[in-house]
Amino acid sequence: MKTWLIIINNFVHDLFTGLWCSALLTIYLLERKAPQASAETMKDLMKFFFVLGIVSLLVVVITGVFRSIYYRDGENETAATIKKRALIVKHVFLGALSLAGTYLAYSYTFN
Repeated sequence: MKTWLIIINNFVHDLFTGLWCSALLTIYLLERKAPQASAETMKDLMKFFFVLGIVSLLVVVITGVFRSIYYRDGENETAATIKKRALIVKHVFLGALSLAGTYLAYSYTFN
């Protein structure tokens, strides 16, 4: 891959991670902090942010795959082994967190 594509991919990955997190936070705050708004308005807003969160999560996964492919070949063996273990732990944790967060957002939005 060309260097500029890798840099853009990494920026997009980080941006959509932030968008996903902010979509979940917005849904949580709408559920907890805005009871005075009409239920229909609240659900419409929550649906918008839920879709934004799902799209963001898909972009994070897709760009993460490209990140993984690119960085797999670029390090010495010792550093790569340590980094691989750390990344596995990080991604298991973040994978569980993304499933739990998305389920929570879904339950707030559609129940």
